[in-house]
Amino acid sequence: DKVINMRFYPEGGNLVAGLNSRVAFEATDENGTPMNVTGKVVSKSGATLAEFKSGHEGRGTFDYRPSLEQAKAQVEIDGKVHSFELPKAQERGMVIRVDNLSSNDSISIKLNKKGVNDKIIASAVICGGILSSYTIVGMEQGDSIEYKVNKRRLPAGVARIVLADAEGKIIADRLAFTHFGKRSSINVTTDKKSYEPNDLVKLN
Repeated sequence: DKVINMRFYPEGGNLVAGLNSRVAFEATDENGTPMNVTGKVVSKSGATLAEFKSGHEGRGTFDYRPSLEQAKAQVEIDGKVHSFELPKAQERGMVIRVDNLSSNDSISIKLNKKGVNDKIIASAVICGGILSSYTIVGMEQGDSIEYKVNKRRLPAGVARIVLADAEGKIIADRLAFTHFGKRSSINVTTDKKSYEPNDLVKLN
């Protein structure tokens, strides 16, 4: 029988019952080699909550709305169904959704909260360990808000988006890659069209 390992990473760090969440996943075999999988998320009663399919290197994402009831991911390989428990959803908390692809100029951040009494949320963007952007987000009008961060004011690289409550406690955080879409005008040619393993590659 094939061995499969599944890891799940809720966006922002945690699932919150009743809030739509995006979950990244990674599938590997017993040696850590990526596996491409297709499966579904099911409730305790067997109802299908979401379906998923890996893309590159056994990784992918899916959206679903968790409840306090423990959900499972099911993957079928060679006629055998493998089940994996998803992270347990919290009764209250905050979910972050980051859109870093739709715009070259900005990062869109959407917050949804449940059972969190804080009306003011601090949003910080940290690049290379240095605070690059700091925003006070007022959520007096409801439990959902969307705002944008100017991507062009951030250095190229990996940015950490952190949400904190009034006491400075981190509620959620998310990594995002920032760049400006600039392309270098470099032409590269190789000495061969194809190579064997461990061949020497000469670049011009």
